[in-house]
Amino acid sequence: MDIGYGEVKVVKGSGERRYSSSVVPYEESLGLDFPSSGEVLEVGGRKYLLGTGKALDTRTRDFHRTPEWKALFLYGLKDDVAVNVVLGLPVSYARKEERKELEEAIRGEHIFRIGENEKRIRVSDAKVIAQGMGVLLDYFIEDTRVIEGRKGETVIVFDIGFYTTDVFLYRDGGIEEGRSRSIEVGVSHLFEEVLRWLTIEKNYPSVSLKEVEKFFKRGYVRIKGEEIPLSREIFIRRWSEKLLDLLRFYERELYTYDTLILAGGGANFLTGEFFGRKVIIPEKPEFANARGYYKYAKLRWG
Repeated sequence: MDIGYGEVKVVKGSGERRYSSSVVPYEESLGLDFPSSGEVLEVGGRKYLLGTGKALDTRTRDFHRTPEWKALFLYGLKDDVAVNVVLGLPVSYARKEERKELEEAIRGEHIFRIGENEKRIRVSDAKVIAQGMGVLLDYFIEDTRVIEGRKGETVIVFDIGFYTTDVFLYRDGGIEEGRSRSIEVGVSHLFEEVLRWLTIEKNYPSVSLKEVEKFFKRGYVRIKGEEIPLSREIFIRRWSEKLLDLLRFYERELYTYDTLILAGGGANFLTGEFFGRKVIIPEKPEFANARGYYKYAKLRWG
């Protein structure tokens, strides 16, 4: 399970699924019937609304300790009774003590409600690793076996998420922890550029980045009944140039690494070249982390 800032991605034996990371307190006092696009989930006596397009700021060190994080986590397991789980923490927060703390917190039985339905799930065992490592695992493992030839490669991973890009350097059979980190630029910066263009040049009302994402994917925005096209190629070029500038810290490494992998949702907006080098972009790159976690789980638990 990959609990990202924009979306949660889940890979199980039954397949893949994704849902929005938006989670806000549910206020019954409003006296409104909330739209069917959101679901009400009750955890520890508190109710939360998921999938409304609004979101709390999840870019905090302690987010995985909050009931909001737990609501997102349990919603991903809503169809299970007993399960083993592999998930990740952002690179900057994935110290050994924090990973162990989270593993202990999610093991055991969890009781919660989705609407009127009570759910009971037992997490038999859990493993927490750094986000981005799932991309490496996805590359190294196929059909429940490690591809030995790839273990000897030197690999660099740019995992481009919604708010951050996680960077991993793999050499001589291990991660170079001192050079692996999170950089504060992601797909949200692309949508922020579009939002600035809308509000400044088109005098469009301020909207959420999720709304802008919808406009961007369909290729136009409607203003006074007229469809105004979005120059996606121009916005993507500006964003990718900014991303490249921030990643120039690793430019020298790219001359010594055998394989460069672009993954995460941001990889969908990029081409097969980066810094003038050919790169690997996995199929469905936004699922690469979660897919790698699942492959690791099959090796670990069978």
